[in-house]
This record gives sequence, C-alpha cells and structure tokens, in this order.
Amino acid sequence: MFRVLLVGLCLAVFPGFQAQAQAPQPPLEAYGSLPFVSDADLSPDGQSVAVILNMNGGKYLLVQAIGGEQRLALNISEHKARSVSFFGNDNLILRSSITTRANYSRYDYEYSGAISIEIKSGDFQQLFYRTRDLHPRQGGLGRMVGRNVEEELAYMPGYTGNTNTPSYDLYSNRINRSTGRRVERGTQHTIDWFVGPDGEAIAREDFNGRDETYRIYGYVDDRELIYEEESPTIPISLVGLTETLDGLYFVATGSEEGAYSSLYRLGFDGAITETDFGRPDADIANVYMDDSRAFQGVRYSGSLPSYRFVDQTLQTNVDSMIEAFPDGMVSILTWSHDASRILFRGFDGQDVDRYFIYDASAGSFMSIAASRQNIPPQAVASVVAVEYAARDGLTIPAIATFPLTQAPGPYPTIIMPHGGPASYDRIDFDWMAQYFANRGYLVLQPNFRGSSGFGDAFQTAGDGEWGRAMQDDITDGLDYLIAEGVTDPERVCIVGASYGGYAALAGGAFTPDKYACVVAIAGVSDLDEMLDQVRRESGRRRGRLAYWEQSIAAGDTDNDRLDAVSPVKYAENFQAPVLLIHGKDDTVVPIRQSTLMNSALRRADKQVEFIKLDGEDHWLSTGETRLATLRAMDEFVSRHAPVAAASIGNENP
Repeated sequence: MFRVLLVGLCLAVFPGFQAQAQAPQPPLEAYGSLPFVSDADLSPDGQSVAVILNMNGGKYLLVQAIGGEQRLALNISEHKARSVSFFGNDNLILRSSITTRANYSRYDYEYSGAISIEIKSGDFQQLFYRTRDLHPRQGGLGRMVGRNVEEELAYMPGYTGNTNTPSYDLYSNRINRSTGRRVERGTQHTIDWFVGPDGEAIAREDFNGRDETYRIYGYVDDRELIYEEESPTIPISLVGLTETLDGLYFVATGSEEGAYSSLYRLGFDGAITETDFGRPDADIANVYMDDSRAFQGVRYSGSLPSYRFVDQTLQTNVDSMIEAFPDGMVSILTWSHDASRILFRGFDGQDVDRYFIYDASAGSFMSIAASRQNIPPQAVASVVAVEYAARDGLTIPAIATFPLTQAPGPYPTIIMPHGGPASYDRIDFDWMAQYFANRGYLVLQPNFRGSSGFGDAFQTAGDGEWGRAMQDDITDGLDYLIAEGVTDPERVCIVGASYGGYAALAGGAFTPDKYACVVAIAGVSDLDEMLDQVRRESGRRRGRLAYWEQSIAAGDTDNDRLDAVSPVKYAENFQAPVLLIHGKDDTVVPIRQSTLMNSALRRADKQVEFIKLDGEDHWLSTGETRLATLRAMDEFVSRHAPVAAASIGNENP
C-alpha cells in the first residue's frame, strides 16, 4: 500500500487533494536560475544579516542592519562564492572556489580559498594563500577550525611541502594578511585539527588509509594518543569539542543492529561515554558548533527536521519558532550569541522557501528574502512524505510532489532518485521537482536503501547493491504509482544527477520497458572505470577508495561483477531516448563517464543527445549552465512524455 505520512494530496490515492484551478506557469528562468539567496549569516550581536545574492546575471554580497541601513554592498561576480560568515560583528569571511589543475597533475580539483572583508570600508584580503611552502594542490584551503575574534586571528589547516606526501599543518592567520604562521605540525595522515580560543592545538585527527589505522591525539599537556582503531575507512565522525573543551564529541552508529547514529563523548583520558543526544527513530544529520568548534546541538533526520540544543534558552526559542511555523520545514542556519534572534530558511508548501529571522523577544518573524523570485504562491506544488513497500518487504520512504493540474490523472511522471547515494530527500522546495510539477508532472523522489538518515541497517543495505536492490527500490516506487492509478505507465521519465544519474542510466539499461525517456546529469556509467579513476586520484586518501569499493561492490571489485551493473555495457538494452548532461569541470564524476555512455549508445544505434557544459562543475553551480540544463530537460521530457495541454493551467500568472 502506498501510504501518505503527512497531509493527503492526490485525488486518486489521497482523498484530501484539491486541484488548483488555472495554476499560473512562471517562466522556466524562475526555476532554473540560481536561487536569489545563495547563503546568509546573522551577526553575533543579532543586529545585521549578510547575504549572497544572485541577480541580474551577477553575484552580490550585501550586509544589512536589521531594521536599519545597508552596511555593505559588493559585486562578487568574479568569485564562485560558496558561503559567507561573520567574523565578529564588523568583518566577514567569504569562501569561494575555482576549478583548476596543478602544473604537474593530470587531474582537475576544486581550489578553495577564504577572503576577509571589513564591512565598514569594504576592504578585502585573501587569507593564507601566500603562506610559505604551501602545497600547490589542495582543495580545502581557507577552512577555519578556530577563531580568536578579539585578536582578529583565524586558525586554518593546510598541506605543507612540495612533495607527494605533504604534512597537514595548523596555521594562524590575521584576517587582514595573506600569510599564515605555522602553529603546529601534522603528518601526511592528519585530516583535521581542533583549536582552543587561545590558538593552541587541543586535538588532532589522523587516518592512514594504507595501513588502515585511525588515530586521535590530545594536546592538553603534550601530544598523547587517546584513541586508535583499525579500519579501512574513517570509522567515526569527529564533530567538535565538548562545551568545556575537556574532550571531543563524535557521531557513530550504535552497537545494535539497525541502530541510528548517536553522539559520544571522548575524554582526553581516552574514556568514551554515550550521550543522550541519540534518538531511536532518527539519525543525527548535522551538528552545530560555535566559533571554537565547541558542541552546541544537533539536527535530526526526517521528512521534516527536528532539533536539540545544549543551551536551554536557545532550545526554548527554537521550540517556540517551530510551533509558530506549523507543518513547515525549518532549516536553522545560525543565531545571535544571546539566542534572541535565529536565522532560518523555511518552506511550508504554500510559497517558495524563504529566509527569516525569528525574534524571540517579540515572538515575531522578519522575512529577509525569498530564495526564488517570480514564483507566486499559487504556482507552488504540494510536497508530501510517503512510504511504499519494496519487493522484499523493506519500507521505502519517499517524497512526492504533485502536479498543479485540473485533471484527475493518471499523470505523466518523473522518477527522480537523489545523488550520494548516502543522502536523502526531505520536504523542501526542490527547484527541479517544482518546475516539472508546475508543468503537470507527478515527481517521485525515492529514498532507496543506501540512503542516509534512516538508520545504519537501511544505509548499509545498499552496500554492493548499485544496479541491484537499490535500483529495484526505485522501480518498485514507480510500480506502486502505476498500481494506484496516479501514473500513466506510457509517460514516465527517470531523471537524476550524480548517483541519481547512474540510477537513471541503470533504469534505461535494466528496466528499459519502464521509461519513455532517460536524463542523466553527471552520471556514472562504467563502474570499473570510475573505481580506476578513484584509485588513480586517491593517493594518500586511501579511505576514499575503500569507501567507494564498499558502497559500489561491497568490497568485491571483480570486473565481471562491476560490468554486470554498468549501464555502458548494456547500451543494446536501451529502448528510451537518452539525454546526457555533464560539466566539463566536474572533479567528482569525470565527464569521461558521459562520453563513454554516449559512444556506447551511438554504436548501438540508440537515440542519445549529449550536452557538455563549459565551465560547469559537479553541482550546477553557475546560473547560465543550470538554465541550459533545465531548458534541455524540459524540451526533452515534454517531447517524449508530453503533458496534455488541457491538464495544465494558464500560460501566464
């Protein structure tokens, strides 16, 4: 039985559905453009908000005093800006990246950096990049692990040395300078540092993938080994310091079969104790930390997120905020030091997602900005959480976005598996799902086994099941929609990106009679080739290779086993036309994966279109290429799985 977890919406399955009459159709650009707001942060005193805006084809940084004047406005279009955060109340740190390649390397990587900006003057400085002896190829440069706001010092790790085995050292950097000073030396196996407010190292995390050894060192008096474990991958997720800086917290799965993740305390004496932050029905999806990376609270997984914080004032204010935002998705970003103001992004299914500040003292909400422009509330499709049973009885959670249509169905349908695969879809404004729902399509986003967020047993059930049970879960979701009468089996497309792109190709290869079209964005097509690529690039990061070998093949990387679930080997099976879209600067899934698939389909005389996106990475980060992607998908899907003209609303709002 296809079971709704939240409010019923679809007439054929869910009796509460009420179709919108003459729903407006905003232009494609309203969905395909980058969101109006890319990122936002609240100042520690709660008096100002900083936002990265995408508008008029450019990117801008704005700082606004709440209820007052504009403090800063900068054009940052030349940067691939990723995030912005306050450094105290008067300075900002902008994180950005660029796809590049070191002179001696065959592989591209995403080079990142941090730029400090003085709000009053607008003066800026790229941090750290002129530091002596920095290794030329590293992706996480500019990541802060600690701050001393009074001294205007940022603490950042970086690889040092020009050898193939650089050490990962800890540096301090004044926010108005481009050079850092080394505080502590690490090794080639160091992966993280934890720092006290005084800038002294408190702890270091190491992982030697070649020797399969994971270690944590404490620096209370002198460097001392406090934890060691043999593992082919990083066994725990070290997340932050204890509130009193006398130990560390880590997230790991409980010992019981199928257990959800929990929070553990590791004392500097090596003692481990489980905290009461774990829940029996949800994973810890995110951990909140302060500027010193001291633990503050957690976000739990689920169709709608929930929260628990250490500070009771903050917890009370968050509870009041969520209670005043009923049935809505609340994604907490940050809050003022006194917890009186909370910045969050919210989506209630009645409008696009928006950024708000909740003022606890007044019990009021201040709208900062809508994440999308030119999409009226009447054009927003309903989103619900649903469940269905897989063929082996496993319950599969999913997200359904229902078409804005006056027709009772069955509907043309898009099956949209997520990337990862260790990720999950939840109730939110998904720009791609919303676009197609607005045009008359039912969109199903299945959280197949192997997805995170639903317990360890559910996630590990996906190990080695690429193209097998994971793909069956996706197919079973489609079959349930057809059985319930809401999906027209002749008008179904499968669309996905990254792992979802692989799943789309696997759908076309292994269940070819199910789909009228296949769209794969940055998808994997040849698993053996993909693992070879990871093997060549892993170097000191041997754990990355072990992770992918376990996820893809449960450790059995025999060529025949990998070929058996590689869509590129089954081009002859395809019946549906295929659209391949791939960024030329993709450093996660190389464009060669789509090139191989395109060649195989053409040799098999199948219908295939291949779009190469200049200057695009793995995440559709630029507005121009995201628009190009949606335009191509819209034309392709509507050609092969058309929506009857009578079933959609007016052309204009």
